[in-house]
Amino acid sequence: MLYNYIKSAFRNINRNRTSSLINILGLAVGLSVVFCIIIYIAHELNFDKQHENYNKIYRIDSEWRENEWRIPLTGLPLAPEAKNQIPGIINYTRLMRWNEPRISVDDREIVSKNMFFADTTLFDIFTFHFLYGNPHNALKEINSVILSEDLAIRWFGRKNIVGEILNVKLDSSSIDVQVTGVLRKETNPGSIKPGVIFPLGFATTHSSFFDPADWAPIQRVMSYLLLEDPADMKSIERKLADLYMKHNKDTEHNVMRITFHVVPLSDTYYVFDENTTAFSLPVINPKKIIVYGAIAALVLLLGLVNFILLNLARISKRNLAVGIRKVIGANQKDIAYQMIVESTINSILSFPLSLILIEILFPFFTEIINREIDVLFYKSFWFISGAFAITIILGLLTGLITVLMFYRINPKIIIDRNNGWEIKKLKAKRFLIGFQMIVFISLITSALILKSQLSLTHNIEMGYDTENFLVIHCSGLKGKEKVFKSELQNNTGIIDLAFTHSCFPYIRGNRFEVSVVDNPEDKISFAVPIVGYDYPDLIDLKLLAGKLPTEQNYKGKVLITETGAKALNLNSPVGNTITISKLMKREIMGVVKDFHFNSLRDKIRPAAILINNSNYRLVVKYDPAHLASVVESVKKAWYKLSSEPVDITFLDDKIDNMYSEEFRFSKAIDFFAFIAVLISCMGLFGMILFSTEQRIKEVGIRKVLGASGFSIVVLFFFEIFIILILASCISGIISYYFMNKWLMNFAYRIDIEFWHFIVSSLAATFVSIGTVLLIILRVASKNPVDSIKYE
Repeated sequence: MLYNYIKSAFRNINRNRTSSLINILGLAVGLSVVFCIIIYIAHELNFDKQHENYNKIYRIDSEWRENEWRIPLTGLPLAPEAKNQIPGIINYTRLMRWNEPRISVDDREIVSKNMFFADTTLFDIFTFHFLYGNPHNALKEINSVILSEDLAIRWFGRKNIVGEILNVKLDSSSIDVQVTGVLRKETNPGSIKPGVIFPLGFATTHSSFFDPADWAPIQRVMSYLLLEDPADMKSIERKLADLYMKHNKDTEHNVMRITFHVVPLSDTYYVFDENTTAFSLPVINPKKIIVYGAIAALVLLLGLVNFILLNLARISKRNLAVGIRKVIGANQKDIAYQMIVESTINSILSFPLSLILIEILFPFFTEIINREIDVLFYKSFWFISGAFAITIILGLLTGLITVLMFYRINPKIIIDRNNGWEIKKLKAKRFLIGFQMIVFISLITSALILKSQLSLTHNIEMGYDTENFLVIHCSGLKGKEKVFKSELQNNTGIIDLAFTHSCFPYIRGNRFEVSVVDNPEDKISFAVPIVGYDYPDLIDLKLLAGKLPTEQNYKGKVLITETGAKALNLNSPVGNTITISKLMKREIMGVVKDFHFNSLRDKIRPAAILINNSNYRLVVKYDPAHLASVVESVKKAWYKLSSEPVDITFLDDKIDNMYSEEFRFSKAIDFFAFIAVLISCMGLFGMILFSTEQRIKEVGIRKVLGASGFSIVVLFFFEIFIILILASCISGIISYYFMNKWLMNFAYRIDIEFWHFIVSSLAATFVSIGTVLLIILRVASKNPVDSIKYE
């Protein structure tokens, strides 16, 4: 019996090749997008779970309680002292991500982005698999190194390179190190994806940058603990604070009141707190996973709705056969089984096509979401098996829904062509196409609002000059910064340049308590960036009172913003002295106009701009007509003074990076809106096919009576137009609600305007008209005699 069902199903597919192809293609498109999102969600939810001690590993985060700034770093001594002093800590390891060392292989200088320094206990806590070498002694020697499988092949052309020698340049030293291990390539996602691992002692021995006795959490050291299960984290956090206070009674860091958080490894990747700085560690807001999961559900529903509509359209052509089978006594279950088998076969046929589409879409998709996902994951047996099972389940489900729409129809009504059972009157059909319209219009509206907000980020006045600036990190010059600056000053393409420590836009979360000396109890939270004395003039900060700093007058002075002056209740701020974080007193030399030193997510807060003569960054204002020559002269001057790679960035790129998540989300919405348009067109095709199959004689009669092709198009479009109006209203409410919530993340945001909804509704109207014309004109152009003749 099953064989007959399958044979009949393929016969019906062959008879209705066009609608069957669109049916299969529509479901394949929906499935491919859904499978891509499932791969992404699985990737995000499995972060770090390859480590055997996953549930016992914790990271120590440091927080300045005064400014609520939290970072995943500690001082070097904290973890080993905690292991010795605090019960419940089984073991510890420390990791440093540091790309300063330059590695040479056979006189070829190599650049690696994933360079770590680690304790010998790294492999006692984290699970990394060795292809070659012994994890128990691979980091025991200070001048040893472990490489990943990928780097071993790239640098040496083979995997087994244990015993090979690399040359490492660090500070002014050149050190030979020996490869003691090769790590297997890990396909599972993880926070720590090392390419090169040196012993931590290598950095503390060969570099003056690191002080093993410095407790300040500013040395890029990530400290991980292996705790007993269950762990009393609150108790350990208190004891960490006590331990820190014990060793820092008389230091300024104690005054700043640093506290610690012991965070489970399972929580380090999922970050809601915007004041937490990741410092190059991968993090994600869990809301993003929920949003993409909801989009996957919507796309899947679109595909299923389209699938059901086209099933109904195809089966409606066989209503007479179904009715006759019921009259002569066919078992209703047999008819139901036939419909379910046919739906399932269509679904199965879409599966290989969906896999081909995944192969095409996945590189583009991973670029949008900014994640590196191993292709082996979606090519694995388990993923393909699971995806195939989902496909079959969906086929069975859509077949069952189709059956329910026909199951209880009286066969007399089916056979009687003059009766009113026509499928066009089924409310479910209108509901299904209306749902597609709502999703389609909502996505287009959301995309328009997203683009309007992102346009605001480019066009809003920041309060200082942001155009045509290069930022050069000068840490590699080692005392030759002023010589470097003088080398560039004579370049005709360079308008001006200045040294600074921080450059705007500034990092978020850096807050300190500020008070006027005469009123020390009234403390206000201020942002306190540190800039060079000629930097405010370079970026054209607008002076409201006092004067800007110069090389002769900057010492002991500070600039404050107009919001800062209001917060301190100073009518004449210039000349007053303020205290910053109990550590320093500074005289206000000038008041500048408010400016955006953070992204538009944040309100303009009070700011006190500390002035110094730091050479940490050189900011160059250039003539855009001479950009190429300016960059070339910067490189020439740099490599004349240093052998280290030059780090040049554009200031406008830094501003764009603040909104990188929004840009990627906007691209994702554009992508899903395109998919929604594609699937909705197929759904409309199914509905129009519905109507034309049921009303083909009506079309012929109207033409005989003199109706024009245009009037017939209007007749069929009217039904869609009513659905379109209702869908526009509903989608407007939905998109306004959700996009208004999203815009609440920005202190400075656009107003959602009426044109956002009008444009999206017009887009849906034009798509609908195009789809109707595609089918109706073909039907209307037929000879009316062919349309009205009875078989």
